[in-house]
Amino acid sequence: MNAAIYLRKSRAEENDLDTLARHREQLVTFAAGKHISVIKTFEEVVSGERLYARPQMLELLADVEAEKYDAVLCMDIDRLGRGAMSEQGIIIETFKNSGCKIITPRKVYDLNDDIDEQYTEMESFLARQELKMIKRRMQRGTQKTKAEGGHVANPPYGYKRGWDGKRPTLEIVEHEADFVRLIFSMYIEGAGGTAIANQISEMGAVPRRGKKFGRTSIIAMLRNMEYLGHTVSNRIKHIKGIKHKVIYKSRAEWMIVKNTHPAIIDENTFKKAGKILEGRYHPPANTGEVKNPLAGLIVCEKCGSYLQRIPFKKSTGQYTLFCTTPGCCTSTRLDRAESAVLDYIREYLAQIESGKMQRRENGKTATEALKRERKAVDEQMSRLYDFLEQGVYTVEVFVERQRSIKIKQAAIDASLQKYKNLETQKDFVNQVRMALEAYEQATPEGKNQLLKSIIGKVYYFKSKEYKPAQFDLSVVMHETID
Repeated sequence: MNAAIYLRKSRAEENDLDTLARHREQLVTFAAGKHISVIKTFEEVVSGERLYARPQMLELLADVEAEKYDAVLCMDIDRLGRGAMSEQGIIIETFKNSGCKIITPRKVYDLNDDIDEQYTEMESFLARQELKMIKRRMQRGTQKTKAEGGHVANPPYGYKRGWDGKRPTLEIVEHEADFVRLIFSMYIEGAGGTAIANQISEMGAVPRRGKKFGRTSIIAMLRNMEYLGHTVSNRIKHIKGIKHKVIYKSRAEWMIVKNTHPAIIDENTFKKAGKILEGRYHPPANTGEVKNPLAGLIVCEKCGSYLQRIPFKKSTGQYTLFCTTPGCCTSTRLDRAESAVLDYIREYLAQIESGKMQRRENGKTATEALKRERKAVDEQMSRLYDFLEQGVYTVEVFVERQRSIKIKQAAIDASLQKYKNLETQKDFVNQVRMALEAYEQATPEGKNQLLKSIIGKVYYFKSKEYKPAQFDLSVVMHETID
């Protein structure tokens, strides 16, 4: 019997470094005693909750589906997974359809046996319930730690993880804290977020994530109460589903525990910076709500950065798009860029409907003619063999005529594929038309989704010599017609 070994250690067992080694040794010894030949071993350290976050398990399932193994050895059935019922169903059905057995030291599971299948489903159900209880206990423990002032999130720039007994806290990283103090000092003296980001980047400051500091990260730091020595939690809420959503809570809902770790910024400095922040407009780094219809679409042609939306004139409510790279493309008004994109889409649609629709009608007639021609050529090929058998053609003549007919068949097939592509593009044209019809009544977020359904990218260019309303756009549609 050929088998694979699957070993999984959960995140909760990460501190036990010998778990995988111990399980591997037990299963190899078990396999030797049962005269089972182990072909491959799969190992990973990951929670069993999410199937598609487990690359080794996905690889194993692909091999099982390809019927590479007679059985899979694991320490217990819940090591294969204990997540959602839908994902458990995928695992069970894959083993069942391939006839692959699941072998543990205490039992052999044949999922094509009704009793074994029911037993497996029951064990999977109990494993899911156990996982839910573990998660609830962990959540209660996390909330208790937060209420006591424990810092369970990633440390902000300027701090590192520390411990006060068993309570997680923050410790100052001095060389980073110096930059934090400089940020507050420069802002109070009148420097803007972008200027500060550029200055500290040139001085060697590197953020924990990303290559360099930006305006939004500087503004977020100026608002972060944790630099006062307070622990702040429950600022956001994650909603998991088909699409992961993040909800930003109001300040009244935050959990703030004061004086839990050493402060980098004193109260007076923090208040001064906060007062200046209130007097200036700073677009939020991320509110979870899309307000820019071109968000995630329009990029600078020179540097490749996504353009950001900022106020053009606060009193008028107009906004501008600008490149965050210093000295790169100059900015332009958002409404002008949006209008230019829509004009391009309308022109794209008009050209297709005027010049290409007739081509499609002609294509329908041509497709029927090509199919008839293909049938006739196939009949010619069939007659070739008759002529060869009857002695009408020599082998040399047969080979030459066969080669000629194959060339004709290939040419006809290529033409048929071209007209088939036109039908696919026709569906896309209908999608473009519907997007334009729904656009005006949609919210900014809805407009963004409509544009993303038909556009891949919008490349923007504007030099300093251009007039205020002048800029270049290159729109890349998801589908194009040759």
